[in-house]
Amino acid sequence: MNPTLLERLKSTGRILVYIVLVIFLIRNVLDVVKQVTGADAPVVPKQTVTSNEVPVTAKSVAKLFLENWYTVGTGQKDEDRINRLEPLMTVSMLDYINSVSDLSIDNAVGPNQSATNTTTPNSNTQNTSDFKGVSAKEVEVWEATWTDQKAGKAKIVARMLTSEDKTLFLSIPVVKSGSTWQVSSLPALVAEPQGSDKPDEIPSIDITNEEEAIKKVLDSFFQDWLGGNSEAISRYMVDRKAIPTTNWLEELGATYEKVQTITPLSENPLKVKVVIMIKDSNNVKMLLDYYMTLEQKNGSWNIVSID
Repeated sequence: MNPTLLERLKSTGRILVYIVLVIFLIRNVLDVVKQVTGADAPVVPKQTVTSNEVPVTAKSVAKLFLENWYTVGTGQKDEDRINRLEPLMTVSMLDYINSVSDLSIDNAVGPNQSATNTTTPNSNTQNTSDFKGVSAKEVEVWEATWTDQKAGKAKIVARMLTSEDKTLFLSIPVVKSGSTWQVSSLPALVAEPQGSDKPDEIPSIDITNEEEAIKKVLDSFFQDWLGGNSEAISRYMVDRKAIPTTNWLEELGATYEKVQTITPLSENPLKVKVVIMIKDSNNVKMLLDYYMTLEQKNGSWNIVSID
């Protein structure tokens, strides 16, 4: 065979091999790019994650309402009580209360008289005016369930300890109203919920060395959170995420006082019950309790969650 022809065939063969290798490499590169970019992956719609928990604001509104509904401060009139309650009620609820004189503590029926058995419009909640003389000593949220989560309606069951050390369980409906929650109907007396006995024993967890640092963070947090300072809230959270704020200080004409107590409930992670104090425009002090999970990161305490 002609040597020149043989060299040409070898050269052509090498070129064909190179072409095949280049095509193979290009295909591999394209496959890698597709895997990285997800070009062949189906488009998965983003899902909105919603919590099934009734928001802490709804529970706190119910607690505040009950504390004030059954109490007129020393030297105060019933209209002072209604003024305190106004930001916590829907417009229809307020109109109803103002139109029914029997709902006034000043005009409440005595313990030996029959209470007027009326209901609010579109409600099956029994009028509890026969308990208007009862003063709320302590109110604790016991249960919180949705009645219509899509419509922003929930039912709060609370345990109330009276000034005579009697225990009552009350159900109160709340509804989402703008950025906050409001009571939509009168509280109703209900039977003691099943399994309502909560353990009185509090675990022995010593946070003495950290309590002042935790209190300082929580004081700042509640001042901003209750004041509606949404821009500042994220700096207190462990992941720097924003959470919904309230604007209660303005709506109630109130001032934030302090963190009253911090009770550790468990550790790793640290869960605590925090009781705070606010004072309304009539200088009436109110206590609110929150269950919080905290985490220490880089020497600073941050909030994981608030319930």
